[in-house]
Amino acid sequence: MAINKSTGPRTEKGKKVVSQNALKSGVYARDIVLPNESLADFEVHHQRFINDFRPQDIVASQLVRDMAVVVWKRMRLERIENKVLTELLNAPLQEEEAVGTKYLWRNEVASMVHIVHLLTDEYLAELEGALQNAIEFQEYQLSDEEISALATTIPILDTLLNLKYPDYELTPSYQLLSVYPRSFNLGLSENTSTQEMLEIAIKDMRQNQWLGAHRDAILKEYEAVRNRRLMAFMENAGTSRAFDDLRRSFSKLLAEYRRHEAWRSERQMLDMGMIESAPA
Repeated sequence: MAINKSTGPRTEKGKKVVSQNALKSGVYARDIVLPNESLADFEVHHQRFINDFRPQDIVASQLVRDMAVVVWKRMRLERIENKVLTELLNAPLQEEEAVGTKYLWRNEVASMVHIVHLLTDEYLAELEGALQNAIEFQEYQLSDEEISALATTIPILDTLLNLKYPDYELTPSYQLLSVYPRSFNLGLSENTSTQEMLEIAIKDMRQNQWLGAHRDAILKEYEAVRNRRLMAFMENAGTSRAFDDLRRSFSKLLAEYRRHEAWRSERQMLDMGMIESAPA
C-alpha cells in the first residue's frame, strides 16, 4: 500500500503553529547541541565563558557551563526567529492581505511584487529604449538569424535570445538588461517564433513600465503588509516569553555563581585564619 508523505502544513494557521513549535523546541530542547549545530562551535563558545569567569571548583564550573548553555540557546532562538521571520516576510502575497489596497489586489502586481524594487529609474530608462527597438523589429519581420546578427549591438535582442535559447550567452556589456531574464519569465522556448517572441516581450515590457511608474506606491502597500505580518508574528509566536525565560535563567545562574564565589572566598579566608568563624 502506498503511503503519502506529509508535505507539511498548508494553511496559514498550520504554518504559524510550526513556526511556534520551532521556536519552542529551539529554546526548551534538552539537548545542548542540536543535529544542525556544531559541537566544536559550542565548545569554543563554552571556553569563552571559562576564560571570562575562571571557575575555581566543580560547582563554579557547572554554573559557568549552565550560563554558556543559556546564552547558546538564546543565540539559537535568534537564528530561528530570523529564519522564520525571513520566510514569513518573503512569503507570497495572500488574497486577504490585498483586500482594500489600490494596487496589490491586481494579479499582475501580486505576482511581481517581490521584484518591483528592481525597476529602478535607470532600468526603466533602458527598458524604454529596448521597448522601442522591439516594436521596430516586430514591424521589420526580422528572422532569428537577423536578430542574432544585431544582438551584439542591441541589448533587448541579446536578452530575448538568452530567454529563448538556454545555451545563448549574454553579451557581457549589457549589465543592466541582464537582470531581465532572471527577473521575468516570459515562457519563451526554441519553438517560439521570432514574431511571437517580440509580441510577448513587448507586452511584458509594457506591463513592467506600468509597474515601474507605480513602483513607490506598490512598495509602500507591500511594506504595510510586511509590517502587519511582523506585528502578528510578535504577538503570536511567543518569542518575548522565550527570551524572558532565557534572561531569567541567566540572571538566576549569575546570581547563584556570585553567591558561590562569595562563599568560596569567605571559606578561603576562614581557612587562612584571616576572619573569625561565627560562634556556634
